[in-house]
Amino acid sequence: MLIYCLNKFDTLPKKECANLWNSLDFEVAERTLFAMQQKLGAAANDETLIRACQLEILKSLDAEVLAVRHATSTSAGPGVDGVRLSFSVNKMQMAFELGEDIKNYKASHTKLLKVQPKRSKERNIKIPTMYDCALQVLYSYTLAPIAQVKVNRL
Repeated sequence: MLIYCLNKFDTLPKKECANLWNSLDFEVAERTLFAMQQKLGAAANDETLIRACQLEILKSLDAEVLAVRHATSTSAGPGVDGVRLSFSVNKMQMAFELGEDIKNYKASHTKLLKVQPKRSKERNIKIPTMYDCALQVLYSYTLAPIAQVKVNRL
């Protein structure tokens, strides 16, 4: 990734964040994440190695950027906080914030929408905040390889 020299917790001006998001090579980030996931899948028998690989993915800026991109591209709309993340600046800032304080993380409330299709009953849809959605995607990056290895062994 092109951010090797940048510390994740450095604060950047908004213009720099926007330029950084727009200049990201997502294919390289996907390859890096895939390599980390392969390493995680290969470590499926050793519990301490699994935790180390999962922590590596959770702290990886590549994985965080991809999680934010996925959350913003597939989201149905803003959650309770009303944040939509339509600008590059906001996306990059969220990628920097994602997973900063994982140990003390507590999910926000979800936004409840009631949907009435034409010929069926009313359904409740709960929409998480963008931050929660991106964090869910980030955690799925760490859980999917282990689940795949365990299912293939059955």
